[in-house]
Amino acid sequence: MKTIVSSISRELGHSLLLSANTSAFSTQICPPLELTGKRWAVGLLNLETYNSIPNITEKNNVFTYLTDSGSTWKTITLTVGSYEISEIDSEIQRLMQLNGDSGIEITVNRPSLGSVVNITPAY
Repeated sequence: MKTIVSSISRELGHSLLLSANTSAFSTQICPPLELTGKRWAVGLLNLETYNSIPNITEKNNVFTYLTDSGSTWKTITLTVGSYEISEIDSEIQRLMQLNGDSGIEITVNRPSLGSVVNITPAY
């Protein structure tokens, strides 16, 4: 585990930057912060995860669709990973094109924090 710790002293405060290449890590602050003589509080100001939690897993990565009004089912499988909605759309488009198909578009609906799936009538 690579950990970078930097401590910047300010009047009545300290800032720490902790970074690692795993989802669970710990570190020791050396020298320790001495919090004496006053009432102290600790607060988390920022947490950045950079899409580190997979939203496409082996439980939800299979996409099955019809191409001819109900006779022929086709299946595509997305690789497990952390995707934005636009990336899910691009990957489904790419895999469908490999099957010689198209007709499904997924877009973001920001006000509802959801998505919209547009399907061409042939599907």
